[in-house]
Amino acid sequence: MTQIPSLNTHKIAADLLVDRFLNHLQILLDETGKEKFLLAISGGPDSMALLTLFKSVQLSNVGEFVIGHVNHHLRSDSNKDQEFVQVVGKEWHVPVFIRHLEPRSIEKNESTEAWARENRYRFLKTMAYESGCNWIVTGHHGNDQLETVLMNLAHHTGVIGLGGMNTKHGKILRPLLPFSKHDLNGFISRYSIPFVEDATNNDISIPRNFIRNQVIGSWEKQYPDLISAVNETVSHFSEWNNALFFFVDRIIDNNVYYLSKGKIEISKSSITNLPTIVQAMVFQTLTQSRGQWRRHDYTILKQFIKSDKTGTTLQQKKGWELLNNRKRWILRKQEKRSKNKLEIKPGDIVEFGNYVYGMNLLKKPESFTANRNTEILDWDKIKNRRLFLRYWCTGDKFQPLGLVGHQKVSDFLINNKIDRFSKDDQVILTADDDIIWVCGMRIDESVKVTPRTKQTVELQRFS
Repeated sequence: MTQIPSLNTHKIAADLLVDRFLNHLQILLDETGKEKFLLAISGGPDSMALLTLFKSVQLSNVGEFVIGHVNHHLRSDSNKDQEFVQVVGKEWHVPVFIRHLEPRSIEKNESTEAWARENRYRFLKTMAYESGCNWIVTGHHGNDQLETVLMNLAHHTGVIGLGGMNTKHGKILRPLLPFSKHDLNGFISRYSIPFVEDATNNDISIPRNFIRNQVIGSWEKQYPDLISAVNETVSHFSEWNNALFFFVDRIIDNNVYYLSKGKIEISKSSITNLPTIVQAMVFQTLTQSRGQWRRHDYTILKQFIKSDKTGTTLQQKKGWELLNNRKRWILRKQEKRSKNKLEIKPGDIVEFGNYVYGMNLLKKPESFTANRNTEILDWDKIKNRRLFLRYWCTGDKFQPLGLVGHQKVSDFLINNKIDRFSKDDQVILTADDDIIWVCGMRIDESVKVTPRTKQTVELQRFS
């Protein structure tokens, strides 16, 4: 088993780096008092420096902390890293939470690095919730910041990419960003802090490793103050980005409408006169993908906005889809449909698609309701038939109440100017195979209440 030396935290706490770290951490926390932190610890030198720093400032009343470790299972020796972290936690009296990734879940043509990053943060958030932590803390330092900026330049991310990583983003803290790799290596060396090496860090076929080993290393030797200079420059770009997004947020607050079940609507007239890049920033903000766009993302969106072809859609980041709908832009989060159809009976309240549906027999026959989400039907016409909610299909027909002859559901929706997203989500109610209600729109002529109706049934749709 790995042998882990004990820490002389009192001695380490007197180190100037610890004092700088504590001051920076307290500024980040806005002196809000004691917090609870989940430290993302891989076992590598950077994360072990982070853990040691937290151990050293533990007596400064900054709060409690636990270790979160994600085993990616991308290397044959990843279990050794996990064992090392678990032993460190035991010897240094820090609770350890472990999660495992499954590389077989990586989809074809999916970036392994992107898959690992997305799922690592997903599990870190889960562990933070389970351990009652307020913050997720990572060991990213100043050299990582420079790598990120250079990677963003290579990916044509524009001015937003030059802002690099945020020191504080949501509930994620990166308190080591003001420190260089040289600072941390010196700290590790002074106190013989144990760590494990990841051999893949030397593989320069990986773009980030190439930048780290072939570009930044030589550059830093020529310019010892490189990292501090980059941090200062990144800070300026971040200020500009924050200023830009301040005004973008004001545009959103005044012009965006949040519809039911993840739909977002914005009138074209409210943003048409804005610079195209600002329009793009609006959509970037609404899809929670700030800092994740590359040049081709902007280029495609600009072309889409300028084409103004009604009814067309564009895939966005994080599963969002943008629809051009006459006078409005509509965004929706794409979700998989869990059911193809669902039976409903009197007395039921069921959830299907984006709505909840109810069915109740009425004691007194009624014939009319002004609410489009409530319909009254002749119960005798359908009481011996099975009733199912389902999504409409191509070729579906019904006879809209008040009209002569049948009409395709698709034509009915078009005639009522229903946008494409709403059309996709449109639910119908069938009696056996016959459509009796295009939900929220119109019932079929065959089930209308007449003077001969003896009993009625009320159908309701709730958002």
